[in-house]
Amino acid sequence: MRTAASKRVLDSHGTALYLGAHVETVRRLARRGEIPSYKIGKDWRFRKDALDQWIRADGSKAGGAARKMNAGTLPADRPELDPETLIQSTADLIFVFDDQARFTYCHAPSESSLHCPSDLFLGKKHSEVMPPHLDRLFSRAFEQNKNGRAADYDYELAVNGKSEHWHVALSPILRNGRFQGSVAVVKNMTDNRQNRRSGDAPS
Repeated sequence: MRTAASKRVLDSHGTALYLGAHVETVRRLARRGEIPSYKIGKDWRFRKDALDQWIRADGSKAGGAARKMNAGTLPADRPELDPETLIQSTADLIFVFDDQARFTYCHAPSESSLHCPSDLFLGKKHSEVMPPHLDRLFSRAFEQNKNGRAADYDYELAVNGKSEHWHVALSPILRNGRFQGSVAVVKNMTDNRQNRRSGDAPS
């Protein structure tokens, strides 16, 4: 049985962020057949589990390049920090958007916690996936990110037929002072709200 993690699919921008490489480097490797990938329309898709195997099997390419870029920035006796390991340790949802508000990366503890399966929204704009009232909230926050400011908002959305409350922290991704996109950390606040209501109820 395949897990949600094994199904995770990244586009070129998400793969570049994951590997710490430039997006054109990723596309060039894909065109040459030097990285596990397949094409949908005009863009490439990359399965994260296949990328992990590729990095382990041949660290001299993008995986090795990412490690070299990070080398020297940490004390020699400090354990290596793998961003994906840190991400996997959180129960929150994490989404990465490019500068056109397209989904490029998704982390979810399980596919059932998503509004729809990740392979249906990766590469698409937020406005093409989420309901209009949520996209308005996102668009306002995204505009703040474009100006270098973090933003957050709350919303309610039914997932698997159950209405749940969510909090979004949206932060800009800047490279050399230029806006490259945003990363969203989305926390399910449903239990917190229910606990507060229980505490407020008269005894």
